[in-house]
Amino acid sequence: MRLLVGATFVFSGFAKTVDPWGFVYKLQEYLAAWGLDWLPREALLCLAIGLAMLEFVCGLMLALGCLRRAAVWILSAMMAVMLPLTFYIMIANPVADCGCFGDAWVLSNTATFFKNLVLAAMLVCLILWNAGVGTLIDPLLQWIGITASVLYCLVLSVIGWWIQPVVDFRPFPVGSSLIAEVDDSGIGMVYERDGEERTFGVDDLPDDSWTFVRREGQLAGERAIAIYDGDEEVAENVIKPDGMQVLLTVPEPGLHGRARSHMCNKLSDYVGARGGSMLGLVPLSGDSLDAWIRMYNPKFTVLTMEDSQVKELARGDAGLVYLEDGQVQWKRNLYSFPGDFPNEYYSLDEVYVVDDGLLIRQLTGLLAMIISLTVLVSLLPKRKKSA
Repeated sequence: MRLLVGATFVFSGFAKTVDPWGFVYKLQEYLAAWGLDWLPREALLCLAIGLAMLEFVCGLMLALGCLRRAAVWILSAMMAVMLPLTFYIMIANPVADCGCFGDAWVLSNTATFFKNLVLAAMLVCLILWNAGVGTLIDPLLQWIGITASVLYCLVLSVIGWWIQPVVDFRPFPVGSSLIAEVDDSGIGMVYERDGEERTFGVDDLPDDSWTFVRREGQLAGERAIAIYDGDEEVAENVIKPDGMQVLLTVPEPGLHGRARSHMCNKLSDYVGARGGSMLGLVPLSGDSLDAWIRMYNPKFTVLTMEDSQVKELARGDAGLVYLEDGQVQWKRNLYSFPGDFPNEYYSLDEVYVVDDGLLIRQLTGLLAMIISLTVLVSLLPKRKKSA
């Protein structure tokens, strides 16, 4: 029971630690549903990293038998908040999913509540009996495992926020193709006129007297990216099947700084001079497209995407996605680029990009080595004090 609860919180904390942007977006969904979306992002970021770190560290300590009372009580306090919260979410459905495991494992609101109910029951048992469980780490050495776990979470969070998540659980990871053969017969396009909403098929769209509202349904087969020019879906026409292409994603246009917009225009010239193209992508909702174009005067084409897909494609207030033949080669938060990029010292092929697989193996291996050495030292025979 201790191992199961501990592993659950380790997985939950890890999924949110590597992708702080995703956790912040989920917190924003909650706050918007409750009318508290005025809270500053800096506060949400600190809260997101702190909660994810607390889950990971306490879960790991619980699994190792460390902090036998404190870890259980901290996790129980978290569950005392999450259990009624997920019950409310199951009934009221203010958000699509609770985000307990980030994008790594999306559960329905009902499944989330019953998962938390089981965890709460097991934590009650652990409150009663966990203090008697043997520990793998000597109490005098527990600080080593705690410190190493905290630093592990901080490094992953900083990289995930400033560059990109080192483990990508989103639909379009590096190596995936944005060109997909799909069946769109199950897609419905919802339009509104005079207060009436009606769903039309992709091949049977209404005249200009109707206003586009949203898209419903899922594409059959491989999930494809959806890009719109007005009401028309144009992804297959604008994603190049050969050559280089750079996509600039701006999920919240109001937060994209003017200084970086100048750099994007220089980057567009750089890509175009090498036979490539650049494409800007902003959310479909509201009037963000016209407002963004008026404010920043981009030299490249700017189109729209569904809000969630803009955020999924690349993390950051503004993100860059580099494609070769329609396949994702790397992603990068625009704000982590040198301010004078591109210049004579950098090219798109020489951009410093995190080797996700290598980095996560190195960091996790280092954490495992520190904890393993601490366990071995704890298992050494203790020298008895002379009388």
